[in-house]
Amino acid sequence: MADWVPLIGNLGHHPVLDEAAEPRGEDRAGDAEVVAEVVESANTAKPSADDEDRPAIADDAERALDRLTTLIARTLAHALILRCRRPIVLKQNSLGYGSPMTDDRLLLEASATDLMPEAAARRDHAFGTRVTYSPKVFIPLTMLCRDSCGYCTFAQPPARLASPYLTPEQVLTIARHGARTGCHEALFTLGEAPEERYRVAGDWLKHNGYDSTIHYLHEMARLVLDETGLLPHANAGAISRDDLALLRTVSPSQGMMVETLRDDLPCHRGAPDKTPERRLATLEWAGELSIPFTTGVLVGIGENRADRLAALRAITESHLRHGHVQEVIVQNFLPKPGTAMRDEPPCDTDEFLWTIAAARLILPDDIHLQAPPNLSDDFARLIGAGIDDWGGVSPVTADHVNPERPWPALDRLREATEAAGHTLAPRLTVHPEHALDPDRWIDPNLHFAVLDRSDAEGLGRDDPGAIWPERATAADVVHDGAEVVLIGHRSTAWYSGATEEPPVLVPGSGSRIDGPVQRVLDRVRAGEIAEHDDIVTLFSARGPEVVAVAELADELRYEAVGDTVTWVHNRNINYTNVCTFKCRFCGFSKGPMSLNLRGTPTCSPSTTSPNEPTRPKPSAPPRSPSKAASTPTSMATTTSMSPALCARRRRACTSTASRRSRSPKAPAASERTSSPISDDSATPGSPPFLARQPRSSMTRSERSSAPTRSPPTNGSTATPPPTRSDSTRTSP
Repeated sequence: MADWVPLIGNLGHHPVLDEAAEPRGEDRAGDAEVVAEVVESANTAKPSADDEDRPAIADDAERALDRLTTLIARTLAHALILRCRRPIVLKQNSLGYGSPMTDDRLLLEASATDLMPEAAARRDHAFGTRVTYSPKVFIPLTMLCRDSCGYCTFAQPPARLASPYLTPEQVLTIARHGARTGCHEALFTLGEAPEERYRVAGDWLKHNGYDSTIHYLHEMARLVLDETGLLPHANAGAISRDDLALLRTVSPSQGMMVETLRDDLPCHRGAPDKTPERRLATLEWAGELSIPFTTGVLVGIGENRADRLAALRAITESHLRHGHVQEVIVQNFLPKPGTAMRDEPPCDTDEFLWTIAAARLILPDDIHLQAPPNLSDDFARLIGAGIDDWGGVSPVTADHVNPERPWPALDRLREATEAAGHTLAPRLTVHPEHALDPDRWIDPNLHFAVLDRSDAEGLGRDDPGAIWPERATAADVVHDGAEVVLIGHRSTAWYSGATEEPPVLVPGSGSRIDGPVQRVLDRVRAGEIAEHDDIVTLFSARGPEVVAVAELADELRYEAVGDTVTWVHNRNINYTNVCTFKCRFCGFSKGPMSLNLRGTPTCSPSTTSPNEPTRPKPSAPPRSPSKAASTPTSMATTTSMSPALCARRRRACTSTASRRSRSPKAPAASERTSSPISDDSATPGSPPFLARQPRSSMTRSERSSAPTRSPPTNGSTATPPPTRSDSTRTSP
């Protein structure tokens, strides 16, 4: 932190305090006099010899506060500082992250009520009105642990478990259940190094061919990723640098709670992995390896406010060195039966809220702040304290760390979030700041897996339904020419042409909104032109924000054209879907080089399958000469082919590779004339794309035997179309 210096050097010239000193109503009329006294005291104070190395702003503020001898003056001064909407900002380091300079003494003396408005304002400035959550499935790989914490019910002895570890089949069963319900995250929770405490754990690993619990975790994470597409999040505890690097190849993010930096708490006497040195070393190694990391603190296990601030500042300093901390969890202690701390009081609500608010004021703006929703009953107060994330919420599995506290229903969480003026959005196990920079933060083997579940903002796709990895195999029976078929689970997320019900884009009337989207809408409603950044902001709208955007669009449409909505009745004529391009997203184009991807080409709109019986149709009446002379030949008539001809074309398409090895010959004039799709088939007035068409793939003998018809010219009479028999269809 030595390279972080204040932008200002004198309290008396602080622009925020100068602005705050201006009277803002009769109830604040005396604030200016108090500030003037504080400023005068700070300007006249001189540093002592013992304080030469301390920042000038801290010296001036401390001396000014010491001279405020009455309790009323001290209270007014603190309230004035806390009321400043813009904290004192420090210069940014080379990573570009910013953090406010917050005096620990002011934080320690303030109440939760004092800090919460400031924390909420800072959260809104950093993340707007969005509150995220991760739809996850909870996989307790092993409940054995070599640590014995006084508050934990997750760790169990071997005698209480049917097996030391979940089997691969059990892991996949849980993961598939989560994938079917639309989860994005597979949270792997496990005890720390159980094989070093329990022989049964080591024997199980050795019998199944694994070196350690981390090795088995790595293989199960890979299995879940390959089979279900869920993104693993490895919560393996205080592990070594090599283990972190191993898990990075299969887990986009990892996590470990710092909990506390106190090394003398009774609850950790039997936990060798809970020493501050081990926890901070793991946190630092994760940063060196560029691993998006989730950490946090526990509140109410015997620590005090100063201990929590020390842990939060240690997390901040590590993040400022590496930029890897994506989220900090503030978790409140609740006593559980069967634990050493079963008779201890639960975490005080005010202390919990104070810690959340203090964390938001201490942590840099690019670190997200979470409070578990299943450990609290008042969601609104958590949002008011400054959180912007609910963490993982599972629709299918319990919270195995807190089994007595079920997850809240997603609808209830959304209602509470929107009632507080925010919008709820799903995210991935890796937060957007890191998901959008995969070259630095994500292992190359995981780039597609993360991208496949990301939306344009790096959040989780919110399409209803399941998203499974797409698998294909060679087709046993080829009916339409396609040599590859999809196998395995099919994704149920809606897309154009899918059989699933489409999602509701504008869900009725929305609740009140605030934030960047509303400010853009206000400017548009006032007649301003939306700039580039405004349009990007509108694209980020979710939930009730989408409703607000739609309502304004409807108002503008009514002002422009009223309530009249027009449409056009047209006919889509597919001239051909043979295409030389092979765009991977296209399901329309087909061709000889893409049979293994897309199937047999459609020769014309009227072509039938060679296996489909031809139904007789009445003969078409001949055209009148005058009408035929002025009307170009229709595309459907020009491109019609017999089933036999289409079958020959299919056979010709499959042998394209062998034909390309031979040098092509220039076609004779008679060949061009006899081709069903002739180079000269377009008449004056025809669409431009009819000017030149691909030649037929028939052989010379086939062309000579096929009936021909010369294209009409200006002033000439077109030949009437031939009639069709009951069993065959002639080419034009």
